[in-house]
Amino acid sequence: MSTPRVDDEVRVLYVTGGRRIGGMESHLLILASNLPPSIRCVVCCLDASPDYLARLTDLGIEHTNLDCPNVLRPPVLRAYRRLTRVVRRFDPHVVHSYGFSADVIAALLRLGGGKARLITSRRGEEPYVRRQVILRLINRLSDRIVCVSAETAAFANATESPPSRLLEVIPNGVELNLAEDRPRAHNPESIRFGTLGTVKPIKGTDLLVDAFMRFAPERRVELVIAGLIDRPWAEALRERARADARIRFVGRSSAPRDFLAGLDVFVLPSRSEGMSNALLEAMASGLPCIATDVGSNRSVLCPAPGSPGGVIAEATVDSLFRAMCAMAESPADRSRYGAHGVDTVRSRHSVRDMVTGYERLYRSVVGGRPSAPALAQEPYVTE
Repeated sequence: MSTPRVDDEVRVLYVTGGRRIGGMESHLLILASNLPPSIRCVVCCLDASPDYLARLTDLGIEHTNLDCPNVLRPPVLRAYRRLTRVVRRFDPHVVHSYGFSADVIAALLRLGGGKARLITSRRGEEPYVRRQVILRLINRLSDRIVCVSAETAAFANATESPPSRLLEVIPNGVELNLAEDRPRAHNPESIRFGTLGTVKPIKGTDLLVDAFMRFAPERRVELVIAGLIDRPWAEALRERARADARIRFVGRSSAPRDFLAGLDVFVLPSRSEGMSNALLEAMASGLPCIATDVGSNRSVLCPAPGSPGGVIAEATVDSLFRAMCAMAESPADRSRYGAHGVDTVRSRHSVRDMVTGYERLYRSVVGGRPSAPALAQEPYVTE
């Protein structure tokens, strides 16, 4: 591919957290590493973990770290000054923020007279009223608000009342990585359920554990939970689950594809969601899925009548247990759901379509072509 002309280049500065590698951080890795050469980007982390910085480096994504764990405390002034230096050097046409803290500091740039277009993101339902009020103020400075689903956009519209022209829906995209046929890592007569995500209340991990523990002791079932455990709530849940030897917590997975390949059924028991990358990756891997009826889970898993990729359950122990029992008892349904899930991801959630959506968005907010040449042609990377 030929090098783009300078007058075609659009420079995007991403501002994000990075302390944990969750769905939002993984999404940004996929997006930034797949943008065309005409969209040059730098990822500016507020307080990135060494793992996230290493992932950015491995993917060849330009990045810097502000070392600012909390934008509502005094260190934000130091972080803001560092951010302004990045902006002066990179001279972005677009500043695109991911997450509430990133939205705040990116809005400060705009208040300070920054000329770059401001795009903020809504990747889930913000439950805190105080934050919703702050987001209403930030919306007055924004050029677009990107939502991962129609459901997320509807929630933002109801709680923040932004002008309708600001809202833009671009669904998440994931690579289509079908799990290869391989020897089963567990007893083929047992059904292995699993989930992937940070162990915390909003992810509903406790609902899944309590639902699974309702299986009679003699049932040949297993539950494997992959996700970061770094808080007392998660530690207490793991300790409580020790009462059932069929439940295993394996910590954060460094190879999600391999983890998914070892499951029979994927379960997303969240109490709140935007658009789950973990659910999309499980569907892309050919797994039948169970997901709670929150956020965009229903529209993702069951996009059309007659072709569901799994079962929708309420975010309750009873409902999840019934769904797991039904899935365990029907190999034919599991096979059918898995095939439908692959078709859904291929047709609705490809990385190519997602990247195309963001490229169109960036070019639209800057009027097609930028008016100024790039100021920095060398890579801008700091640790």
